[in-house]
Amino acid sequence: MNIKQTSISLIIGIISSSICFSFGFFSSVYTYNGWSFFLTYTILTLILSLPVSLTATFLEKKYPNITTHSELTKKLSNTSKLTPLSLLITGILLILLSVILFEVSTYVLDFFDNVPAINRLGQSPLVYDNNLIIYSILTLIFLIITLIAISAAKGKFNIDKILEVLSHTSLYLLVILVLLTIKIPNVHIGIESFFSMTPNISYNFKNMLAMAAVYAILSNFISIILYKTIIEVKSDDAYPNIKKTSIKSVIYTIIFSFVLCMVTYALIGKDVTTINFSTDAQAINVFSIIKDSNPGQYLLLEVIYITLNLITLLIGINYLVKISKNSTIRLASLIIPFVMAIALVNSGIFFLDFSDLFILHIVIFYIFLFDIFVVGWLYDAQKLSYEMLKESNLKVSAFFNISLRIIIPAICIYILLGYIFNNLNLLAQIAVTIILLVIYIAKGSYFKKRFNQRRF
Repeated sequence: MNIKQTSISLIIGIISSSICFSFGFFSSVYTYNGWSFFLTYTILTLILSLPVSLTATFLEKKYPNITTHSELTKKLSNTSKLTPLSLLITGILLILLSVILFEVSTYVLDFFDNVPAINRLGQSPLVYDNNLIIYSILTLIFLIITLIAISAAKGKFNIDKILEVLSHTSLYLLVILVLLTIKIPNVHIGIESFFSMTPNISYNFKNMLAMAAVYAILSNFISIILYKTIIEVKSDDAYPNIKKTSIKSVIYTIIFSFVLCMVTYALIGKDVTTINFSTDAQAINVFSIIKDSNPGQYLLLEVIYITLNLITLLIGINYLVKISKNSTIRLASLIIPFVMAIALVNSGIFFLDFSDLFILHIVIFYIFLFDIFVVGWLYDAQKLSYEMLKESNLKVSAFFNISLRIIIPAICIYILLGYIFNNLNLLAQIAVTIILLVIYIAKGSYFKKRFNQRRF
């Protein structure tokens, strides 16, 4: 086994986890009680992400020069009629990435604000107002991000290599944290709390299911093109077994996320009873408790969290660099999060909780369903299976085709209905899902014939 082959799956898995945690995965795990939420997330990750991960890995090998959502959609659908729609999705992805950059930027601001405490848990909240120092730091962050983007665009800064180093670093730090955590007292209380099936609060199951699905989709980089541009490996021997690479990357995502969540519960220990999960489940509040009880382990956990945020930041920059060759567009894309930052700072909001961004969750489902539609229907899942067999000697089962065309859209539509309409009863939710799925399939068949896609 070539170590580089194993490394690719591992890096993709850790990057997937980084995106989840940067978007508030902690908050959802604690709000919906450890194991019950994580079990749902694991199941959805396997169902939703594995077929798309397999597809994305194959597309990375077959179309290494495609770098935009529009190019990919045009290539797979064999028509330019969907270009406006794919451009709209690219724009939405830019907004989503702006949220990523803003999240990380505010985290860095808090980091500077609390030096030398090296934490974002100061007793008094950040006060921006007309604080020249804070805005100077924000400007500095923007300049650093811009320089990284310009250097990467000119080939002087290898983001892929930095991502590889940071991913392995976060893994090693997590292993050390696990070893240190085993030795502290009352560790079993936190672990038992993690595996408890009794909910910490009376939560809405539909909301938990929706949040788990959102993170499962995020772990697959939201869309195929975003997944594809995370880390490029162009050598022909990089994917000797596409199926194995895809499966391993999904499993690594689940394992890394699971261990990090469980070790955090373990660090809380007996203090888990002091957390009001209906109001205090934010990561910063959980970190505060760990800081008081286990300061050494807390510092290491904080470093891991910062590393994950840096990985996510580089992912955003990497995508912005690759979607356009126009330097003006790249610069404009980078400015968006900082315009958002200034607006939110002036309105008194300095940190966004992704778990509360209802509309953004719906947008993520929309982007995901569109990509599944393009691959499963316009390109044809059956044709994709044939191409995999022909070019990579990879044989996939009929279940793969059914998943892309029917199962994944059905699950997404069902969860989305429950998330939007909380009062919808189970039978009505199933009935509406079936109706919308029939429309989805009919639309796929119509556009497939319209664009004269071949069948194999």
